[in-house]
Amino acid sequence: MRKLKNNLNKNNLSIIIVISVLLFSYLGFKYLRDGCLLDNSNHFRKLYSNAIELKQNQNYDEAYNIFDKISQKYAAYDAVLFQQADCAAKTGDEAAAIKKYKVIFSDYPNSILTEHARYEMAKAYLRGKEFKKAEKVFKDIIKKDSKTDFAIGSYYYLGEIIQQKNLDQAVKYWKKYIELSPDGRFSYDCANAIIKSG
Repeated sequence: MRKLKNNLNKNNLSIIIVISVLLFSYLGFKYLRDGCLLDNSNHFRKLYSNAIELKQNQNYDEAYNIFDKISQKYAAYDAVLFQQADCAAKTGDEAAAIKKYKVIFSDYPNSILTEHARYEMAKAYLRGKEFKKAEKVFKDIIKKDSKTDFAIGSYYYLGEIIQQKNLDQAVKYWKKYIELSPDGRFSYDCANAIIKSG
């Protein structure tokens, strides 16, 4: 009888140890993943604010790393990804920027940042000299809605991309840009390019 009690006590102790190890492992994983054990929105909001301040002071690498500490459970995680992508682009890491932009429109298709992310991704492709990918994304933006600011900007960039291989088509893109945004940021550049093509 005493032997049976000892075996039961050993079994109970083993179960308690296993449960404790699993619990502490889970809590440790949660802490590493989320930066805290509780669902603490204030904690993530403070991290976000800190990262934005660093970004405004042009400490892009440090801001990127702070953004990386914010949990995917944070309500504005799409904004976190967008800011992080922008930091990567500012340091010339186009691959990291593109990766973050892709997550926005794959995981947050209904976000108000989705189309902006797509536009910025196309510009990142362009800066990285991946012209075919940039061209495809700019054309997709125009196809979706040709009158948005992102589509209008896409006309300018498409003209820039194809001017060497098809100047006539580039001129058409630049004219479309001027038609839709006569006082736009690139209007002067488009007008000059059209005159030079002439």
